[in-house]
Amino acid sequence: MSSFRQFRANLKKSGVARDQDQESSDPNVIHPRLLQSARQSGRLDLANRGLTLIPDSVYSLLDLSQRDTSKGSSLDGDGERWWETVDLTQLLLAHNSITQVDGRILNFDTLTVLDLSHNRLDSLPSEVGQLQQLRVVNLTGNQFTAVPDALFALPLQDLKLTDNQLTTIPEDRLLTWATSLVRLDLTRNQLTELPRDFGTLATLLDLRLAKNRLEYLPPNWWQCPKLENLDVSANKLRCLFLLPAGHDRADPPVRISFPRLKVIDAHGNALVGLFGQCVPTPVTVASQPLDIGHLQLDFPALVEFSVAYNRLTDLSPVTAHCPQLLTLDANSNKLTDLPVGLFRLRNISRLDISMNDLRVLPLRLGLLESLKVLLFAGNPLRLGSRGTNTESVLTLLRNRLPAEEAAGQLPDEPAVTEVVNVAWAGATESAPAATVPEQHEAATIAVVPAATAAESAPVAKSYPSTEPSPGEDTLISAPAATKSPTHVALPSLVDYVQPTVVPDGTAEPMTCSPVVPDDQQARLLALKLESLNLENLRVSDLVAVTYAPRQIDVSNNRLAALPVCLVTSYYQTLTSLDLSKNRLDQIPWWTASSALPALPALRQLSLSHNAIKAWPSLLPAADGDALPESLPLEALPYPNLDELNLSDCHLLETPAYSLRLLFPKLTVLLLRHCRIERIPNPTAFDGIIRLDLSDNNIAHLPPKLALNTALQALFVEGNSFRFPRYQIVQQGTHAILEYLRGRIPR
Repeated sequence: MSSFRQFRANLKKSGVARDQDQESSDPNVIHPRLLQSARQSGRLDLANRGLTLIPDSVYSLLDLSQRDTSKGSSLDGDGERWWETVDLTQLLLAHNSITQVDGRILNFDTLTVLDLSHNRLDSLPSEVGQLQQLRVVNLTGNQFTAVPDALFALPLQDLKLTDNQLTTIPEDRLLTWATSLVRLDLTRNQLTELPRDFGTLATLLDLRLAKNRLEYLPPNWWQCPKLENLDVSANKLRCLFLLPAGHDRADPPVRISFPRLKVIDAHGNALVGLFGQCVPTPVTVASQPLDIGHLQLDFPALVEFSVAYNRLTDLSPVTAHCPQLLTLDANSNKLTDLPVGLFRLRNISRLDISMNDLRVLPLRLGLLESLKVLLFAGNPLRLGSRGTNTESVLTLLRNRLPAEEAAGQLPDEPAVTEVVNVAWAGATESAPAATVPEQHEAATIAVVPAATAAESAPVAKSYPSTEPSPGEDTLISAPAATKSPTHVALPSLVDYVQPTVVPDGTAEPMTCSPVVPDDQQARLLALKLESLNLENLRVSDLVAVTYAPRQIDVSNNRLAALPVCLVTSYYQTLTSLDLSKNRLDQIPWWTASSALPALPALRQLSLSHNAIKAWPSLLPAADGDALPESLPLEALPYPNLDELNLSDCHLLETPAYSLRLLFPKLTVLLLRHCRIERIPNPTAFDGIIRLDLSDNNIAHLPPKLALNTALQALFVEGNSFRFPRYQIVQQGTHAILEYLRGRIPR
């Protein structure tokens, strides 16, 4: 008996060894025992086996005529039994190098799960469309440029096409998925738009469209009533909810309701407003304030809302209609105030409003007892004490809130919000027009905390038009530094920085109609000329402005430089100038020798979202000349500038000279979201109180940065340096500066 057992053991070993040798020599040969197991379990897992094709033995898996039954009467009695065979329902071929799927895939007509992720496929055979039992398809990490046509013939429940090269989804092909599709993942593709019938997906629960190139979502996507999770992060979206043409006249009113929606992740886009409207082409205004009180909004289940790293100025349309909200992330936007609806959220536990433009923290935040985490760093707040943690900050705010205000009723949420205008082929001429109101075509009322009627200033006296240069239709710019200067020439007291006055290059500048501001604008002493597609501005455009504005906003236009007329007309009173989102490639600069006055009253200058690549260049000097400690104020155009915003520009480094040379009174410098790679002169920020270098590409934080003793707020998050470590950076300015001081060579 012992010899018989030994014989049987040797026989089994030799058979296994022979099978293993054959399998190791050719990765496309599948071990028979693996196929046998698949026939018994209904699941064939061939993931990560180096396959370059689907072997014939797989296609013939259920073919009785091809099955090896030689072991059916073997001595050990382990042959297959036909009554133990089940239909194949799961075919897993992930992480191989398969380039093609054979039409014989139709042999598996009972297949419910097909995983072909991380292969080299760019198409599927039409036979796949006949697998009517198929419910789950994973094609992640392949080379598809379009959704395979065969998939539109299947009642799929779960489709993953992540990490492909999709550019579009064909129109009118989603009908088969309308009552079946539950999860759709199209993350990391190249999609620029979605089909207009996207709102027909009535059973969709989970939609993931992150890291594509979407500029807008179709007007009816919010008609997916069962949606629970939406991820549209890292796209180019300008709005979330695109309203159809004529939405203000719809009967019944437009209703946007998500009874099950729990998570919205829209961080890292270009959101200007949460709502947009379809308008006819051409679009003359990118966005405009609009009353959306006629809309019926409802987000009863929303618990997490992330819109970080956008350009939002208002969150009220959503916060007023999501009573269960737990987490609100509005980091790195342009919020100047918090919506009233936020103070009605009794369950909110995490609020991130860091890196915005908030001047004060509303005292009513102290009444949010459920709030556990409050992040507000990076705002130009003026607080005597900020507390050490969320609890202490809330206590501080609560103690400052008058009792009568705490017991009073909250005001109603304003119905007017910023709405983005989107050119849409289906929009008719009867749709709401995307034009500036006729009665004040060139300027709208700017909501700024300025003077009252009693403080209205006299009209600023314009410089005589007989000056030899510059003319009224010129633009001001300064040449950028190509190399970091180390010396400065001293030919005269007014020519330390090289100026250039560039005439406008257009035959007929695109200016607005003459500005006719109303009484309220005059009372506010503000002039708002944003989003008018201006290429230039002339003195003749301003003849009807009978007051001297203190705040001027010409953002979101097409200006290549600062219009001269704004300098010559309002140099005595101008305190705030917004040139963001234009086409400037240089910091506007001039000296007294250019016959232009300085701006002695200017305190705030915003040049963000321009193509500025370098700092103003100092004139070269002879060898041996040293940089002066200061320049005469009459040589500088901004002698009293307090805040300079250069965020989202193309700067590659910080200035190599001391900023006090050009901006002697500067205390706030914002360089967020630039392309800064190095800090050539770490002591250049003498006198700066608030310095924002976050979200750049700085590889090394020089220790001597701590020698700028005036620094009270330093932001360096989102860079590539390894030291100081993340834990230290998160502790704030004091910890960062202490770390850097400890590494300055003695």
